[in-house]
Amino acid sequence: MKPYRLINTLELNQFNTNFFNTIDYWNQQYSLHPLTLNVSIPTKEFIKTQTWFVEDNQGQLLACISNDVHQFLNYSLFGEEDSCFNSCSEELFMLLLSQAFNTDFCLLNKINKEVDWLYPGSTCLLVHLYCNASSISMLLNPDWVYQNLPLATKTNPGITPLEDGLAEKSLILSLELSSMSIPIKQLMDLQIGDVIATDHGCSRPMQLAHKRKTFATAELGKTLENKSVIIKEFV
Repeated sequence: MKPYRLINTLELNQFNTNFFNTIDYWNQQYSLHPLTLNVSIPTKEFIKTQTWFVEDNQGQLLACISNDVHQFLNYSLFGEEDSCFNSCSEELFMLLLSQAFNTDFCLLNKINKEVDWLYPGSTCLLVHLYCNASSISMLLNPDWVYQNLPLATKTNPGITPLEDGLAEKSLILSLELSSMSIPIKQLMDLQIGDVIATDHGCSRPMQLAHKRKTFATAELGKTLENKSVIIKEFV
């Protein structure tokens, strides 16, 4: 059964990072001319010219590779394209592929076999390997890519109950006396220390409000060294 799965940018970047880290370590160990790479989603116009196939130790196809692999590797590893380096280059390349595909063993074979990996919704990825002006292309088996995609994470936690969503919000509350009026002349003559008699009775609770809207009546109290508010009744 063919795997179908859209690969997003985050997942594609993760494949790029994983392959880059593997090839960077390999370059430090073996390359005279380091390799670089780019992982992308193959376009419909991509021409399949694969001549080599990468298999694991159980004979499963992991990828297929185009162009002259040995010349490319010989130059990267030894600075020469002579075929006398083919055997050694291939062995070191298999080490790189084993690390990239996270398998114990890889084998490079020339197989006369057609693969149907490019179809709408395929998880097949295209890896371009570069060394100076030369390059080779490697198509990754969509089955392998699908099995190595990161686990999907839920981006939508669902609808949060209103009381939970507002639980941590803060509101500015005010404790108010009943409204009163005084003559403008008295207001203009007020001095520090003046006492203003209000129409609010001593036994009458004050109003606890938010944005001038009263939602409870309350009285002043004291908790340790701080003034506090005692709720008398919600309105």
